[in-house]
Amino acid sequence: LPASFRVRVVPDMPIDSVTARVEAIRGFDSVDDVAFNASLLEFLENRIQTLAVAGIGLGVIILVASVLLVFNTIRLTIYAKRDLIRAMKLVGATNAFIRSPFMVEGILQGAIAGLAALATVHLFFSYLIPAQLPQLGVMPWPLGRWYYLTGALFGLSVITGLWGSLLASGRFISKTDLSLETGASPRAR
Repeated sequence: LPASFRVRVVPDMPIDSVTARVEAIRGFDSVDDVAFNASLLEFLENRIQTLAVAGIGLGVIILVASVLLVFNTIRLTIYAKRDLIRAMKLVGATNAFIRSPFMVEGILQGAIAGLAALATVHLFFSYLIPAQLPQLGVMPWPLGRWYYLTGALFGLSVITGLWGSLLASGRFISKTDLSLETGASPRAR
């Protein structure tokens, strides 16, 4: 027989039930030692509300930073294409028509960021954290199941990219002034 066994419990099992099972396994005659860090699990369970508030606060800060990043990226793209935008306006293109490629760019930026975030979350929760702290395997996922969390993460990333591009394109495309590039001063007209 192997020198040790790894016992896994079902998800969402209360800490009291896990502790009772550990004590029952310790009571077997053939068991020499049980490695279970109950104090860490109790600490996390007692502080889960504080961790959730801290996580939400950090998430809001990251959300604002990502909207600002998308906003500035789209603004710089609009600035780089200002001559093309002015030419499109001269031939009669509407602001909505000009704005649509920038919105698609924002959505793509959000989707790529969402996929990168999903890969990072999967790496942490599937490989890194269980290898370092196997006791966290008994704690429940936020929102109940992992697919809710990943769907919300990807959806929020796409919405954040769309939101940043809408803010930037709506603000800077409509303010494009055609009289500044013609070389004529506003009084000469």
